[in-house]
Amino acid sequence: MKLKNEVENEVSLTETKEEQQRQHEAVKTELMDKLDYIGLLYREQHDGIDKRLEKCKSDMYWAIFLFLGVAVVDGFLAILLSAPGGSILGMAWEIWVAVVVLFIALIKTGKNMGAAIFTYWVQHEKRFMIRYIQKYNIFTIQEEKRYCSRKMKEVAELKKKLNDMEPGMKYTEFMDYEYIEKRADADVLDGFYNLRLW
Repeated sequence: MKLKNEVENEVSLTETKEEQQRQHEAVKTELMDKLDYIGLLYREQHDGIDKRLEKCKSDMYWAIFLFLGVAVVDGFLAILLSAPGGSILGMAWEIWVAVVVLFIALIKTGKNMGAAIFTYWVQHEKRFMIRYIQKYNIFTIQEEKRYCSRKMKEVAELKKKLNDMEPGMKYTEFMDYEYIEKRADADVLDGFYNLRLW
């Protein structure tokens, strides 16, 4: 009778260990899938950053090009009005409407150009903008790139740690881990708006 009880206990212990191992593998697989998905989200965000940096650069170039185009047209109109016979053109009301419209367009495109250049400097973390970035606590695109890289390394470390886990260990660290989306600040001119300089 005693031998029979020992054999039954040994069989039930073996079944319990096998059940624990199966549960451990199932939880491990589920958590690994979750970490893979979180890593993929950070990877996609990281891969899109270069395009956003390039867009910031092209926006700056377009703003400069547009400002220069309006300035050339404005200069051409000024040359026409100051040339011999320009006083005859000055008598037409359409010319004065064009002067006013071009003056307003010059101010508007100049403001947009200044904002685009300043945004480019801030997002690319130019050395002379570091104090401004720190003062107004701006989360730049470059910082977002570093953040995503750190998070991808963190996910890789967690996956390695999860792989090395034994049955019976706690999974809370892996279950609580979530994707935290942090995007760069779009409006980096808040400091100017706060100071009423813009």
